[in-house]
Amino acid sequence: MVYVATSSHFQEVVIFRARAYFKGAVMSNKKMFGDIMKQAQAIQERMAKLQEEAAKKEVEASAGGGMVTVKMNGRQELLSVKIDPEVVKSGDIEMLQDLLVA
Repeated sequence: MVYVATSSHFQEVVIFRARAYFKGAVMSNKKMFGDIMKQAQAIQERMAKLQEEAAKKEVEASAGGGMVTVKMNGRQELLSVKIDPEVVKSGDIEMLQDLLVA
């Protein structure tokens, strides 16, 4: 017996194979998307942890040879400002303003 494929049979085979291929591709893309989402979540968790650690840190900086000293935390909150009384006694407001900006 000889089997002769008709054009409709050929079309069905092509469609079946195409569906199987695209189903595999879609499943593969879903897996890749899931992996990317897991990586993004891990990055967010790591970023939150780093921000929490940074918030606990304190940094102190001074200008004018210690005439003005400021302390800030990792949240960029100003914790304290110390101004040498000599700066205020001199009455030089411009110098004080410059030191605060520096």
